Amino acid sequence: MEERIEKFKSAVTLVFDNWTALRLAAEHNVGLPRGRDLALQFVDHVVEVFSRGGMAWEEAADMLEDAMDGQFETICDDDSPEQVGALLCRLHRLCAEGGPGAVEAELSRLPRGQPWLTVPPVSKEETPAVSQAAQSVKAEGMEVTEEEWTQVKGRRKKENFPL
Repeated sequence: MEERIEKFKSAVTLVFDNWTALRLAAEHNVGLPRGRDLALQFVDHVVEVFSRGGMAWEEAADMLEDAMDGQFETICDDDSPEQVGALLCRLHRLCAEGGPGAVEAELSRLPRGQPWLTVPPVSKEETPAVSQAAQSVKAEGMEVTEEEWTQVKGRRKKENFPL
């Protein structure tokens, strides 16, 4: 039983590692490393909820949307909570009843992004916080602030053009 839970936790972590909306929300709305810590707590919460009993993908999607809104201050207009919820339900079912390698085969079909949950964060001392241009402006006694805004939008609808 414990082995299935650990396998499911690894799968949830990998799915969340590849979920762009969660990553953007953790980095930009909450800020790192707090956002990363919240995402890791979210992994534990999802595993705990699924361990109590399976859930329908709609319930999983609602849980993901509620957490994105409440914890990460993000509304997803891209249907990703539904897609992630359905994937988590499928992975949970495979962990519970699938043979060896079933979960790995399902996860191998996922696109791989730049890992951020499974890789320890780099400290600010190890990376330059301000670009060279900003450093030269700072050297002249001017204050520099860096702000970024990111919005997760739904996919554009394709238009049919007459030939």
